[in-house]
Amino acid sequence: MVASTSAMTLRRMRRIQLSSTSIRPEAWLYNPSSTFLDTTHVSTVDPTTFANWAVSRIERFGPRGAYWAGKTPAQQALAPDAWEVVNEPDCKPCGSQAEPQAYAHLYMATYDAVKAAGLTVDAGGQIRLGFYTIGDYQRPDGTWSQVDDGKGWLNDALAAEPRLRDAINAAGGMVIHPYGAINQSTSYNYGWGRITLYHTMATNAGITAKEWVTEAGYQVGCTGDDTCVPDAATQSANVDQMVREVKARPYILMFDYFNAKDYTEWRGGLFDSSGSARPAWNTYSYDVTH
Repeated sequence: MVASTSAMTLRRMRRIQLSSTSIRPEAWLYNPSSTFLDTTHVSTVDPTTFANWAVSRIERFGPRGAYWAGKTPAQQALAPDAWEVVNEPDCKPCGSQAEPQAYAHLYMATYDAVKAAGLTVDAGGQIRLGFYTIGDYQRPDGTWSQVDDGKGWLNDALAAEPRLRDAINAAGGMVIHPYGAINQSTSYNYGWGRITLYHTMATNAGITAKEWVTEAGYQVGCTGDDTCVPDAATQSANVDQMVREVKARPYILMFDYFNAKDYTEWRGGLFDSSGSARPAWNTYSYDVTH
């Protein structure tokens, strides 16, 4: 999803990922020498180079950016004000060599560069910068860093960057992608129930920034994955539960269901690949506006 508007009555926000994949428009890509972040370890990306690129994108496409000059007020209202610093930086490639320390350095470089450029960075201001987090993670040597032992992705990132806690709190966003079974809440790594576990984890770490749930969804008719549901009716029921739980939790600022329409690798859309609405679309539309 390139940019999205939260239709939640909690707060209207427009967010975009400072990242790169082949399906996103070139305007949003970080692509030095054709090296894509989505297949590259974060530690191989120069923080200063990335930060300078991020500033250039925000200055051009953010609120009052050059891209919007001459556009209608309705078009200008689409300018993203919430920016995720890299999409799922724990997954480079998935399952190995998660690098929270390198990601912390990248985030801080971006935060400092945006501030140095004179752009307002705060929880309620012109630009918000989302810090992506997970719970436990597997280190390059195969061992696991555990939240219950006082470590994990967030704590290890905070230990690597002494100013990171204040930066996240000032910038106003802790990004999570709680994919998994709808009622699963016994693990930091699996299930929709992570929204409450992550809030506790963040609070214990001194993070006061609200959560951005920018991806979560359920695929229809697949098997073998905890994001799979047997039919469209179950997907709709899950969507209803997700939105109601988000609206009941004041520590969540933003929620984006992933995604609007099916594509080859993901059949969790509110619309199928032909563009026909699933029951979940009516459920989502009603829940976020009432």
